[in-house]
Amino acid sequence: MTRPEGFSETIQVLHERCDGRDAAVVVTRKLLVRHAEIFNDYTDLEVSVMTDLEWEVRAFPE
Repeated sequence: MTRPEGFSETIQVLHERCDGRDAAVVVTRKLLVRHAEIFNDYTDLEVSVMTDLEWEVRAFPE
């Protein structure tokens, strides 16, 4: 499967609330392993560790 240059689409947002940035990094690694099957040769991955306020600004639905 190919896609037009510059085209992207969010297909899934995974998130988990953590107590602190260090804990968030650990949980992020676990989420990557747990959901490894959704990645393939045409899937890009973006990982963000953010505060509650940053999450609210991004306005991802719960």
